[in-house]
Amino acid sequence: MSRRVQFHGLTFSLAAATLVLTACPGDDVTVSDDVGTTESGTTDTTDDEVGTTDTTTDTDTTDTTTDTTDTTTTDTTDTTDTTDTTDTTDTGVMGTAMLRVIHLGLDAPNVDVYVDGAPAVSDLAFQAGTDYLMVPDGMHSVAVTAVGEPIDNAVLTFDVDLLDGTKYSASAYDYLANLSSLLLVDDDTGINPGESRFQITHSAPDVGQIDIYLMGDPLIPLVSDLDFGTTQGLEGPAGPVPIGVDVDNDMIPDLLFAIPDFGPDILVDLYAVNEAGGAPVFLLAHLPDGSVVRVDAPACGNDMTELGEVCDGADVGMEDCTTQGFMDGTLGCLADCSDYDTSMCTSCGNDVIDGMEQCDGSDLGGQSCADADPDLYSSGTLACGMACDAFDTSLCASGDCCTTHGPGCEVPDIEACVCALDSFCCNNQWDGICVNEAKDSCGAACP
Repeated sequence: MSRRVQFHGLTFSLAAATLVLTACPGDDVTVSDDVGTTESGTTDTTDDEVGTTDTTTDTDTTDTTTDTTDTTTTDTTDTTDTTDTTDTTDTGVMGTAMLRVIHLGLDAPNVDVYVDGAPAVSDLAFQAGTDYLMVPDGMHSVAVTAVGEPIDNAVLTFDVDLLDGTKYSASAYDYLANLSSLLLVDDDTGINPGESRFQITHSAPDVGQIDIYLMGDPLIPLVSDLDFGTTQGLEGPAGPVPIGVDVDNDMIPDLLFAIPDFGPDILVDLYAVNEAGGAPVFLLAHLPDGSVVRVDAPACGNDMTELGEVCDGADVGMEDCTTQGFMDGTLGCLADCSDYDTSMCTSCGNDVIDGMEQCDGSDLGGQSCADADPDLYSSGTLACGMACDAFDTSLCASGDCCTTHGPGCEVPDIEACVCALDSFCCNNQWDGICVNEAKDSCGAACP
């Protein structure tokens, strides 16, 4: 039973995959010697008995007639036996199955694989797989050893029963201490034109039950409650497939993967695996030609925008501050790659301080002339510069430092400057001479 789901017009068919035991290569076998020997012996014995009876009775006409009858009967029986022999020969021809293997033992060394005690695969590395090997159908024993080790030191052994004309994939997975085998039937028949079929296997021992979603809005469940060491099937349109893997059962994908376009009308065995020590999960795709493709989740911080990332470091795609609604500036990316960083963007003229703007139009951020430069101004009207990167103090003033007959100068730095030049100004009423000295020599802003 399967069901199909829609994603942006694409239909995916979901079904449980078939799990079986598998075996390995050998030679085709013809008719067995036992069958041939049995047929020949029976025929010869019957003929000899008839001949002996004929020789014993020479003068008895009745016996001769009987002998003739016996001979005729015997010939008929022989003809029947010959027909039986032909039937036995047809059913005795052994069929051929196909088997390939993939090494998913996290901490296991390179391995050799034996079938019925004979070498079948040598020096197979972690994450590597083979093409299909031709194997006689029937029962076989499989042994896996560390490369170069004798078969007596096998780290994994299992028996398999193969069917004629059937393809199988065998994996050795888990940590070496718990190394196990999983064998799949690779049924690549009946795939709809233009579609691909996936068998997804959970082979990551450091991760619990997983769920797999087709990424989109909303998320579409593809595989639910996939336990370690089990497989589920999926069929859908060929092409890149964005999927998310939930490893903590909160219905939110924790890992995102962009499954490449492997082509239409094929079956792909897809394994979820992790490195030894619980490193992040990755995927291994075992393709029909025996090659293996590794698919990693995006790595934020590598300056490459990947599935699930809006941007990554300096990679902001074709975006800039203007496409984000700002006037100018430099667009960046947030540290978690979830969105753009517009803190360096500006929109001068919208009366809102954005990014690195010091002010914007009427938005002065609560500043006054005295705040803009307390050593120079005490009054006046503060404005924002045209580029929003500095205040416009052209209308700011130095207060009573610019006024004659006042009590003095309320800007301490200007007053100290004037007094150093003319002590009269500090001991008497502030007059026009003091004002001019404040403006001309001490930088007072006097409109």
